[in-house]
Amino acid sequence: MRRIFANHAIRNYLLTLLTAGILLGYGSKAVAIELTPAERHYLNDAGTITFISQSTYPPFEFIAEGGKITGMCIELVHWMAAEFGFKARFLDADFKTAQENILSGNADVLTSFFYSEQRDRIFDFTTVMFEIPASIFVVAERTDIRSLEHLQGKTIAMQAGDYAQEFLEHQGIECRYIYTKNFAEATHLVTAGQADALVGDEQIVWYHIYTNQLTERIKKVGEPLYVGQNCMGIKDGNLILLGILNKGIAHAKEQGILNNITQKWLGLHAAQSMQWRRYLPHIVAVAALFLLILFGFWVWNIRLRHLVGVRTAALSSSENLLRTILGASPVGIDLIRNQRELGWHNRAMARMLGYGEGELEGKNVAVLYPDKQQLRAAGRSIQQTTQSGMGSPIENSWQRKDGTIFDCRFRYVPLPSDDKGDRLAIVTATDISEQKQAELALKQSERRLRAILEANPDPMVVYDHEGIPTYLNPAFSRVFGWQLYELKGRTIPFVPDDQQQITKAKIEDLLNHGQSLGFETRRYTKQGNLLEVLVSAATIKDSASEQVSEIVVNITDLTDAKRLKKRLHQAEKMEVVGTLAGGIAHDFNNILTAIIGFSELGQQKAEHGKPSLREHKQVLVAADRVRKLVKQLLTFSRQTEPKMATLNLSQEVKQAVTMVERVIPRMVSLHAELADEVKTVRGDGNQMNQILLNLCLNAADAMPNGGEIHIEVKNYHVAHAYCAACGEPFCGDYVLLQVTDSGEGMDEQTMQNLFDPFFTTKEAGKVVSIIFRFFLGSTLRLLFMCQVWIRMS
Repeated sequence: MRRIFANHAIRNYLLTLLTAGILLGYGSKAVAIELTPAERHYLNDAGTITFISQSTYPPFEFIAEGGKITGMCIELVHWMAAEFGFKARFLDADFKTAQENILSGNADVLTSFFYSEQRDRIFDFTTVMFEIPASIFVVAERTDIRSLEHLQGKTIAMQAGDYAQEFLEHQGIECRYIYTKNFAEATHLVTAGQADALVGDEQIVWYHIYTNQLTERIKKVGEPLYVGQNCMGIKDGNLILLGILNKGIAHAKEQGILNNITQKWLGLHAAQSMQWRRYLPHIVAVAALFLLILFGFWVWNIRLRHLVGVRTAALSSSENLLRTILGASPVGIDLIRNQRELGWHNRAMARMLGYGEGELEGKNVAVLYPDKQQLRAAGRSIQQTTQSGMGSPIENSWQRKDGTIFDCRFRYVPLPSDDKGDRLAIVTATDISEQKQAELALKQSERRLRAILEANPDPMVVYDHEGIPTYLNPAFSRVFGWQLYELKGRTIPFVPDDQQQITKAKIEDLLNHGQSLGFETRRYTKQGNLLEVLVSAATIKDSASEQVSEIVVNITDLTDAKRLKKRLHQAEKMEVVGTLAGGIAHDFNNILTAIIGFSELGQQKAEHGKPSLREHKQVLVAADRVRKLVKQLLTFSRQTEPKMATLNLSQEVKQAVTMVERVIPRMVSLHAELADEVKTVRGDGNQMNQILLNLCLNAADAMPNGGEIHIEVKNYHVAHAYCAACGEPFCGDYVLLQVTDSGEGMDEQTMQNLFDPFFTTKEAGKVVSIIFRFFLGSTLRLLFMCQVWIRMS
């Protein structure tokens, strides 16, 4: 930087060149812009368009001395107003208030607004006007913050509503924010030690640093976090105004107006350096008068000398400021001669390429490229952008001094030739390797997520906030039959009428509480088949508004599983019945012995002509005992739906105990402790008996060498404190049925499979249903014959 500004001729040439370019840009009348009838009608009806800008955002927009709103964006609006013939009204506010005014309709256009996907949901953006890098600033003596990841857990000062917060949250940085009205306040919070760092737009932050002489107290660390796309913003939906603004920006680029504005404000003080030429005629006149009037105007001559000194000091200050800004810019800047020779460059350019300061000067531009193919491709791109006058960014591969290759985005802006006839151009460049890697990682993450969704065997559907499906995975189309294009703009017609109310209630609970849910229900397929399903759902919230934007639903088909479970349940009942039949065979044998004995006695009495009524009654008593046993067996084996009724659990268990005692081995003792006055419960008596029988049979299996089974029924109260401790809302009065045994318990492997629905430790092939049917049929035939014989007697 010192070398270029040490050459006084080159310095004056550059400053003159910038000023002349701006004057030429504004002095030439642009070709009239073609507006559609609708756009012209809009401007005629509106009359005045209100633009709102930030009070402190130099050089893009700010309030200058005298209260006038000025800056790069403001000058562009003035030019567009003149071209289109409308009146522009300007308001100023802090950044957050400016956004609110656009949404409320108090203003039409926000003159400077960074684009982001989240903002694009509530605002419409024009094409990009300027690109602005954003970086991290800390106090000079601080060394613990050097890059983005070091902001984790820190206190960050930033302008309220700035895109920087959205960027940090998207990168997963968790920190505390202190919001300010502008970047000047944020800068002072950092220097005062009230914030660890400031994240802000570089040109604006550097302006405040140099204006307030804070260069020794604050510094920039790391590479730019991102390069913001500065646009104009309007309220979402005003497409006609958006079209007018886009045409104005595009035409300003074509005519070189936008480029002239950029050169003027980036070289703001350079234009002032030409002001001394206005006084040249006065100097000549004063000199002539001084020759004519040697003494009379000596005072006037001293006055002119004083004015020249003031202007010279101002020029020197402007040059120093320009030199400092260009040197401190994080964007690499290089002056190129004749499209092949590298000239002056700032520190950022040297650092990005791995060279020392001034080391690049005089080298051929070919050192920037890894091979001739990349060099020729860059030349073609430069030629295209130069001919179009758009100054569009060019992406290419550059090479550092050590041979490493990185992705670079640069702009090539040609300048008029100098006094020697050399063609000059300014190149600004940024290393975008990390950005490219981040984009690649994002694409890989998206592909990975899509692969997971596509491979999921369960149907999945994503709904928007209106309940319209926006995504269906292949499993959904395979199970339910619908394709996404068939459901465009409408809901999926697969909820049965009897499930509408519960589905609506579940969705409302999900939206109100934001917690994931799962419930069993039924759904129709496209072909009309009814499936038993488990629906699980979760919400996705918009990070800006915290409102639910999408609902992700996973559907598990339970139809086959429920059918198998029902069959398994019946098989288990038959197995229990078989076990029961074996257990009560001894009782049947005793009863049959009594029937046969009394029948023989009755027969002998009948043969001797004696009455046998007593024996017949004993046969009936024994037969009734058999009938009760058979009834219990039929109850356990019957495949019926449960019948809910009011039950006394002690009485139910007391009746079931007599059956259980016949089934369990004799070396296992059974004790029942049944409370007399227990509260009634709602349930099915048959299921209760089956549950108790299963528990006792399993307990007996666990005690092959004998033991004890203890059954207890009593009232039980679950305290509120216990519910609060375990997080379950089931406090209140209950009836407790407790079955304990002195068995060996379960090993670790069995414990791991405790809740598997089809897991069992019983031996395979333990099916006795055929034996039970034979035994039961024989018993029923015997009872029938006894009853007939008694009647005949």
